[in-house]
Amino acid sequence: KITLLENDDATKPAVVEAMRGSDVVHLATHGAPEGLFFAGTTGEADAKLSMAEVHALELRRTKLVVLSACDTFKGELRSDGVVGITRAFVAAGAPTLVASLWKVDDAATLALMTRFYHHLFRDPAVRGNAAVAMQRAMEAMLADTMFDAPVFSVFQWASFVVYGLE
Repeated sequence: KITLLENDDATKPAVVEAMRGSDVVHLATHGAPEGLFFAGTTGEADAKLSMAEVHALELRRTKLVVLSACDTFKGELRSDGVVGITRAFVAAGAPTLVASLWKVDDAATLALMTRFYHHLFRDPAVRGNAAVAMQRAMEAMLADTMFDAPVFSVFQWASFVVYGLE
């Protein structure tokens, strides 16, 4: 089952509810090291999903979280690692995350993610391995042979990393 929330329907409460029980969560939104931003009209608190709120989620069933937004792997550097939104998702139970190291281009990210999901779900050699799927997607972006798409600069899409168990 796929739950698509977009535009005004992509409110924080709706997204949080849709994440519960999902195997794969893909959040294409505005990001910052301290949280993710969704549709909302009553102020920033109603639209921002904070690290504390993510930490409180129960995502033990979730196998993969994709944070398709700018700067989602950034955070405060401490002796035990980077403390940011990705760490909150790990604390909530997500074993594998895809996150970005810097600002990304929307069109280039769409092209990369299209290739990523093609390999993740349709490539029998990958069999659900997010790290291998991302590697293949990036190779396809470099070769630009898989789909008819514009050629993007590496800096527009290469900030995505797979973090966690795969």
